[in-house]
Amino acid sequence: MTPERDDYLNRLARELAGAGIRGARRRRILDEFADHLACDPDAGLGDPRALATQFADELGTSFARRAALSAFAALAVTGAVLVARLLSMGQFNRIDGSAADTLGILAAVIAAQVAFAAGTLGLLRAWRLRGESRIPAAEAKILARRAGVGLVAGALATAAVPLRAVASPHVTSGPSWLSGAAVAVALGALLLAVPAVIQSARLRPSAAGPAADLMADLGPLSKPLVSPTRIALLLAGAMLVFLAVTGIMADDPYDGILRGLMEGGACLAGFAALGRYLGLRR
Repeated sequence: MTPERDDYLNRLARELAGAGIRGARRRRILDEFADHLACDPDAGLGDPRALATQFADELGTSFARRAALSAFAALAVTGAVLVARLLSMGQFNRIDGSAADTLGILAAVIAAQVAFAAGTLGLLRAWRLRGESRIPAAEAKILARRAGVGLVAGALATAAVPLRAVASPHVTSGPSWLSGAAVAVALGALLLAVPAVIQSARLRPSAAGPAADLMADLGPLSKPLVSPTRIALLLAGAMLVFLAVTGIMADDPYDGILRGLMEGGACLAGFAALGRYLGLRR
């Protein structure tokens, strides 16, 4: 190596580290550039700072999309496992009145809804940005947030299985080890997605620009819906009507209306609390 090539590679190494690219990935990039320079000492490879920024933007974009897709896949597995086990544990709507059993039901319902919403929204945004080689840092942040919130909510929903099994053993059915197996599979799937989310949080694109809202995620479907707030109101209203009708059909209209009000209220509360954080509204 000549002093000029050593100096170039040292500058590139510093710029890559400054951009957040470290460890084995930085060594691979430096090895590739060293090979290029060994084959063609006079090759013009570009300014080290600009190259480091380009690598960081492209890797950060890839990591953000991967985090969203990994979280959605993990939540899909978790949801399938938990639904199968909770349904096999007896009448899910039956609560024995104990605080632990009530807590288990509430954790399952609320956390599962948050996990489903965050995971699905992350998938929608990752799909919308699938053709972009570099996305704004704000978009990458939203993807990481949706993935992270989905995984945390999924873990909270998973806690409902052992809580319900311990709190109401007379309500549940099937061998007790099935609950442990379901929890282990669900948590295992969630943990497998955690490294991708951490990776996306550590390395993000540096490109400027705002993050879009829910209307952009929905694409052509958003035109008749006007705004994210209207979507939240429509969902809350649909929950109220559906559960009220379900209660009427079950000869328990008051319970159905109460559940509808609670579900609709929870939907609007979630939108108010997490709407801006998850990029649903600006």
